[in-house]
Amino acid sequence: MNKILIVNALSYLLVLLIFFKQNKNLNRFILLLVLYLLFSLYIELDIQLIIIYLVLSVICVLTESFFINFLDNTWEYKKPDIIGIPYWLVPLWGIAILLIVQCKKLLDIAL
Repeated sequence: MNKILIVNALSYLLVLLIFFKQNKNLNRFILLLVLYLLFSLYIELDIQLIIIYLVLSVICVLTESFFINFLDNTWEYKKPDIIGIPYWLVPLWGIAILLIVQCKKLLDIAL
């Protein structure tokens, strides 16, 4: 349980550090993608789940793009790259999905 908690906290802090230190969208994208892949490998996800979570990430980003571009009174990003969103949003959603899955494991252990 402690291992899962530490890995989750470290991953979250690394995301914050990336955003604090990097201002360029491409750099953020690359670093977040590397973090996503390392996190996935560290928690021993098989390649199918890694791909499924990335596909889910793309779906989440496309949903955000739909909201931004077609609905009134929604949010927007300061530096969008394509379809109203920054590139780095895809791996960020992937990391969020991994954190949610890992938190579920923590809850299962605790209960």
